[in-house]
Amino acid sequence: MKHTFLITLVLILTIYSNAQFAVGGGITYFVSNGTAPSGAALNSDKPGYAAQGVFVYPRYNFNVKDNSSLSIGSPISATLGGLVNSRGGNSTITATFDIPLVLDYNIGLGAKEAQSEDAKTFGGFIGAGFSFTSTSARYFYSKTDGSNAEIPYRSFGPLVHAGIRTNIANRNYFLRGAYKIGLDKLKLNTFFITVGTMF
Repeated sequence: MKHTFLITLVLILTIYSNAQFAVGGGITYFVSNGTAPSGAALNSDKPGYAAQGVFVYPRYNFNVKDNSSLSIGSPISATLGGLVNSRGGNSTITATFDIPLVLDYNIGLGAKEAQSEDAKTFGGFIGAGFSFTSTSARYFYSKTDGSNAEIPYRSFGPLVHAGIRTNIANRNYFLRGAYKIGLDKLKLNTFFITVGTMF
């Protein structure tokens, strides 16, 4: 037990001995589409919504090389959106938070704090993780027995994302796309598109 603890401690210190903190932010848009739950009437609306808002991406770069790094971070989205549902009979303004945890491979621009000459204009990243989305919206539907029901629009599942970074007027900008597979009751699959800058 003591040896396991010491080995784990050494690994953590090795990983983070050259860790670098970075943060980006911008605007994001996403759309979620799912399937009606079990027991829903055949004419029930399919669940889905869209939202837009702000995006912040704190991350730690580690295993930093000359032109690449690994990073662990949380690309968080906070959005407002409108939702119209024929079963609910009204439209609402909804607040949504998407909180993932991802592991990325970074190359070129943005991979580390001090860039080499050949990495100062272009770079990119690719990664995967797990995400949880919570929203104030609710999905209203009719059941096969004629009654009405509702389910919160909350989802979770694995996420993949990738992006490119470029330098414009001595500032780093990025474009990111992401896709999450919903494992929740509504099977909400979500596509994200984000643009922003590194602070």
